[in-house]
Amino acid sequence: MKIRIALVVVITALIPFGSIALARQAPPSDVPAPVLPDRPDAKLPGGDKDLLGPTFESVAAGIGFRAPAGCKEDRHGIGDEIVQYSNDAKKWQLKVNRLRFDKPIPMTYHKQDKNGPDINGLFEETVDRIKTESSNIEIFRQEIVHQNGLDMGLIAGRTSVGAEHNLLLIALVRKSPIDATQDAAHIYYTFNFTAGGIAKNGAMEKDTNVVESVDMFMQLLDSVRLLDQSSIRQDQDDRLIRTRGLFVNLTETKLRNSLVKEQWLRLMREGKDIGYTYIVEEVAQDLPRTGSRAGGTQAGGQDGIRIGVRSRTTPDSGIQVDAESWMWTSFDRRHEKFTNFAIVKNATTGTEGFSEIGSYDAQIRLVHDDDLQKGQQGLGKDRKGVDANQPEVRQVEVRTLEVQYKGKGRTGEPFSQQLPAWYLPQAIGHLLPRIVAKMEPKTYLFAAYNSDRRVVMNRYVDVLPETTVELDGKQIKAIPVSDHLGLEGPVTTHYVNRNGQYLGSISKDSGITILPTDAATLEKMWKDANLTRPGAVEGK
Repeated sequence: MKIRIALVVVITALIPFGSIALARQAPPSDVPAPVLPDRPDAKLPGGDKDLLGPTFESVAAGIGFRAPAGCKEDRHGIGDEIVQYSNDAKKWQLKVNRLRFDKPIPMTYHKQDKNGPDINGLFEETVDRIKTESSNIEIFRQEIVHQNGLDMGLIAGRTSVGAEHNLLLIALVRKSPIDATQDAAHIYYTFNFTAGGIAKNGAMEKDTNVVESVDMFMQLLDSVRLLDQSSIRQDQDDRLIRTRGLFVNLTETKLRNSLVKEQWLRLMREGKDIGYTYIVEEVAQDLPRTGSRAGGTQAGGQDGIRIGVRSRTTPDSGIQVDAESWMWTSFDRRHEKFTNFAIVKNATTGTEGFSEIGSYDAQIRLVHDDDLQKGQQGLGKDRKGVDANQPEVRQVEVRTLEVQYKGKGRTGEPFSQQLPAWYLPQAIGHLLPRIVAKMEPKTYLFAAYNSDRRVVMNRYVDVLPETTVELDGKQIKAIPVSDHLGLEGPVTTHYVNRNGQYLGSISKDSGITILPTDAATLEKMWKDANLTRPGAVEGK
């Protein structure tokens, strides 16, 4: 069944509001609907009108498609948000997300057991959720089709927000195998499209915005294809092997030798200074701290490294951001604490403060293991003293990161997530480019906490061969260290010499360049520069 023909029926169903066609009805014929005689699928002389623009591909997300023409693209999604498109003139908005499930989730109705009743699949649950979350919605069509080896669930309706009426088109695309009994996580993609300013009642087939919107959405779905991600998984596995080797060799001596007592940095965008940073690095002991703000009793009296950062940036006219941070981790990476505090001064909206406190302590816990048998825990060659009825459990080290926030729009439930073995504490992450630059060219993969998005993300680090680069108008020998969060995230390239001395960083996406300098230079450039040691952030 052609998707284009299927959505012709969707639009046809928008007209008789009292007659709602359900997913189980007979499929439509392949004859174009007469209600919209000028539709592209009528295949008029000269061919279809192409309403799509450039091809979007995300190997990380595993999907590609042609985007709507004339739309602004925003790839900086959070979590499983893949990309968004918008066209203010047409009042179009398209959001593409990925849904991941640990257990197989069928697309549509299925039986829980042989004699049981039908229960909803993801498609029906999505329809129910839409109805629950919005009381001002009319769903006119629900359809499941199979196109190019993909199951697609299509939903069409109209929403009302005040005097504004919007067309709503949703497609669920299943990536995982059709056989839902396979023991694999299911992945779905959602295409959520809205078009504003449509007619409230009556002849929607004459509404040019509706016609063009549906034409575009159908063409987009025809262009969807899934991408092979096997090479990504292999690359990640290879990187993690190298990361494990790095962690083994990340000794206390190496960390101590990487510290620089004081550093001063210039922050520039497109050649213009927009701020500065002062950094202190030292060996320090973490002190015990208890209380609800600390998330319980914290480890204390342990040696580790501590990084303090004070910065000021003026990203836009009338805005100044002053920030202070402390990052501490033990030498064995089993304990971490960090605090961040920022004051944003806005000439229009006033002054606001934000704070963040995070910590974790590694703990040994017993977990059930199906691969073990009773009495096997702790068995070696000597079985003496072993309880034959010992449960099938093994010891594992568990690290759970707890982060609390305070500030406008940020106060709420604390962030909590169990950390993978390749998690990189923030203090070591700060030193990382200078550490890996002393080693041979290699690629690594870490897990790192991102404060802006409040998520733990993959951090990709590539150490490249030494080369000649231009920094601050000078040609110098440097080792580039490519660094980005997420497989397709914006790349920052750090430049370090063979001795581990930091030479600067460039981020082409943001136009930001960071260069080392000295206190005297910053005090001349910034008359009220504060280059003192960061304060006690936790007490603010």
